Amino acid sequence: MGFKKIFYFALLALTPYLGIAAMFFLSEQKILMLIMIGLVLVFTTILTIACVHKSLKNKRDAYNLARAVMIVKFIQIPAYIFNFVFACLCFMMLFTFPFAIIYFITDCIALVLSGLVATSAVLCAINEKPEVFSRYIWLIPLQFVFCADVVATVFIYKKLKAEKENKSENPE
Repeated sequence: MGFKKIFYFALLALTPYLGIAAMFFLSEQKILMLIMIGLVLVFTTILTIACVHKSLKNKRDAYNLARAVMIVKFIQIPAYIFNFVFACLCFMMLFTFPFAIIYFITDCIALVLSGLVATSAVLCAINEKPEVFSRYIWLIPLQFVFCADVVATVFIYKKLKAEKENKSENPE
């Protein structure tokens, strides 16, 4: 995997951690840090759209794309747990309620961005072998549901891996 792809997937993996960073740096340099975090989110969103477009246009290898997004989703799990716990705590207190909203928004942004990449992996798999993978179209909506996204991504990765192993054992 090239440096550009590693950089992009690292940015995508760190997206839910931006909510944690926002709360950590909120005490000092509030405006500057929030602007920086906002710019990182905008940059990551642009890169995600470019990645999805390129993978669908160039018909990228669905297996490698699914593997990369699965790793990203596993890296994001601790941040989701942290954000959920702290959002619940902030939600209980009157003055920290806005912080809960920031945690929720960063989680939603991370879910949508990683879900778009996982969706492109499913669509690339369908483009590669429609007779095998067209029945997995139902995985696309699951990419945008918390917790179900990880299960759906692992599922499509396992199916692509099995197909790849089957193809290497039975070359045409």
